[in-house]
Amino acid sequence: MNYHATPRWGAGLLLLCFFASCDDSEEVSCNENFALSIASQSPARCESTGSITLIPQGQNGNVMYRLGSQTFQISNTFDDLEAGSYQITAQDEAGCETTLAVTVDEEASDLAITSATTTSSDCLESEGSLTVEAAGGNPGYQYRINEEAFQAEAEFTSLSPGEYTVTVQDADGCASETTAVVASNISFSGTVQDIISTNCAVTGCHVAGSNIPDFSDKNNVIARASGIKARTGAKSMPPPASGRSLTDDQIAQIACWVDDGANDN
Repeated sequence: MNYHATPRWGAGLLLLCFFASCDDSEEVSCNENFALSIASQSPARCESTGSITLIPQGQNGNVMYRLGSQTFQISNTFDDLEAGSYQITAQDEAGCETTLAVTVDEEASDLAITSATTTSSDCLESEGSLTVEAAGGNPGYQYRINEEAFQAEAEFTSLSPGEYTVTVQDADGCASETTAVVASNISFSGTVQDIISTNCAVTGCHVAGSNIPDFSDKNNVIARASGIKARTGAKSMPPPASGRSLTDDQIAQIACWVDDGANDN
């Protein structure tokens, strides 16, 4: 009787797998040189936020990126960043990770209003104009006066006499502000002095020898111009009990003269 020996592969295969690994998947090791660097960066400026673009080195396959604890993204650019410090993590196809600390700087704007030129208007009219010039910042300027809406034109027309707050805003949302006065044609000697003399510098009121300022002296009037504007505007000067009162035009003329600087003109 003949016997044929059957090979016993079990132990041999087990030993082979121990040394050579029988895992179907290919094991990939992380590259210790896997790193991130900044390809480009922009600072935050006024209402314009900063951005960071990254470039990886030493990665296994494609890379995904995460800002802080946010979810990973395919894009290597992060926009809309406020000024501050950030940690960015990169992960490659092998699951290997590397991090980079990045600071977004806050950049001051050099936007400035270089001039705000006005033309005058008659006190009771709206004939004045204001033209603004600006420099610096990121062009694409918008202009406004007081709290009105911004406009692309640098000139404002049909303005009444008075002081205006002028704002220029650039494409980054940076703003520069100044004040400008649209003057009137009201003078102290030609208009205001007569109003004061007739209605205030009268017996029993603002005259010499009383315990209140003598408004027959123009220096006293000029020194107290802001108060006179406020009281006449509130119609408490002259006092209602005196039987005298100013017309709306006279009140406006005093206000125009004060807004012009209460000049001795």
